[in-house]
Amino acid sequence: MKQMSEQHYLREPIRPIRLDENINLAGLIEQFRYTSYQSRNLYNAFHVMELMQTDPERPIVFLTLAGAMIPAGMKGVLNEMMKRKMVDVIISTGANVTHDVVESLGFPHYKGSPYVDDEELRKAGICRIYDTFLQEDGFWKEQEVVLKVAERIGDKVCSSREFIYELGKELRNRDSFVGLAAELGVPVFCPALNDSDIGIALTKYYEERHGKDGFRIDPIRDNYEIFQIFVKAKKTGIIIVGGGVPRNYGQQIPVIAEVLTKKTGQA
Repeated sequence: MKQMSEQHYLREPIRPIRLDENINLAGLIEQFRYTSYQSRNLYNAFHVMELMQTDPERPIVFLTLAGAMIPAGMKGVLNEMMKRKMVDVIISTGANVTHDVVESLGFPHYKGSPYVDDEELRKAGICRIYDTFLQEDGFWKEQEVVLKVAERIGDKVCSSREFIYELGKELRNRDSFVGLAAELGVPVFCPALNDSDIGIALTKYYEERHGKDGFRIDPIRDNYEIFQIFVKAKKTGIIIVGGGVPRNYGQQIPVIAEVLTKKTGQA
């Protein structure tokens, strides 16, 4: 076995960060390239995003959003990314869509605490998302809008993307990421929409119709629609925020494409 020399391993020294009054955020992150731990990882992520944006054959960029990023105040970042054409397709949890709709209806999120008595919050009509508060009435208003959109769509089978597009048109709110995505033509997929307050509202719609035909969401249609986007792209990239269903769904798109493009009987 070949023995590696000391010089093979000790090639690039760590450089202390230098701060001065003229440094900007990009310059600071650039210095992280020569540091350790998560700051170096932050530079690596920055560099990959930079490559995606500057590639002459600009890839189709998928953004996966876990958890509830909207209550955390991240909607402005998401909207700016869409306006600057940094992302082309969004794969989100139902929670992000739900809280975006609630905010667009005039119910902001508030700084709270994870240590407050939840029984007291319930009596006060306040919901808690970890350390963030929200009026419960916001969810009831959101459910009214969801039911209105479902009734307007009528007896039709849709993908989650189609439904969220119709929801965005109903909001007519550029501060809403769902509304802005509809305006800019950025498709938003939600592969587990049933696992959210919007899913609960649609269950209410289903229950009121006693299970009869009406508006329905077909998650398999999501697979086919996102496959169509993927196979038409020369290159693709992915930005992953958190894990969960959105991340896994984004990572399995190439697998969907491989299976759907494989000829029957091929080994």
